[in-house]
Amino acid sequence: MTLCKENMSDIWPFEAPRNVACFTTRAVLGGSPILEVYHDYEDGAWQFHAAEAGEPVIVALEEVYRRDTSIGELHDLPDGWRALRTSPTDVWIRSLNHPYPSFPKHGYYLENAVELSKIFPESFFIPSEGERLGIKEGDFVKLMFSFIPEGQRAVAYDCERMWVVAKERTDDHWVGVLDNDPQFHKAVSSGDELCFHPDHILAIQTLKEA
Repeated sequence: MTLCKENMSDIWPFEAPRNVACFTTRAVLGGSPILEVYHDYEDGAWQFHAAEAGEPVIVALEEVYRRDTSIGELHDLPDGWRALRTSPTDVWIRSLNHPYPSFPKHGYYLENAVELSKIFPESFFIPSEGERLGIKEGDFVKLMFSFIPEGQRAVAYDCERMWVVAKERTDDHWVGVLDNDPQFHKAVSSGDELCFHPDHILAIQTLKEA
């Protein structure tokens, strides 16, 4: 009996389904090599770009993978990261593409409160989306700081909830100042500035309530 080797196009490396919508350009669909890949932080969407600009289009992720299976090497690219290369024969260079803390750079990262509320609905009662988007300068927001690498399972004392004062809004995120010291960790301390997204907010205390 002859065993047929599985075709590479039949191997699906991504966690997202084959038909999930992603962003690319006419240039890529026309045959230009993919040199820039972005995995968006806010919604986890994928973007695939060539060197030249082109008309943006939305296609199924499978359509892009069928044209260039090398993007499968980026199946584990975290949300908020990008991968670049100068030619199709070069290796992908990964880098952070969002302003929020990351464990490799800062020694901690911020948990996504929206995702926590979905996974543990009985433990996390977060403010509504409107409340989180409507915070003002000077408001206090409670964030979950995780002092472990992203993706690693937390144990006791790996995470601490702390208050941050909203200081300035920039594009789609906020710059805040930590209002207290962590109890068990030294990667961050009171007075340190950090960026956070409304999806990170566990609780809000407004200026009127303070």
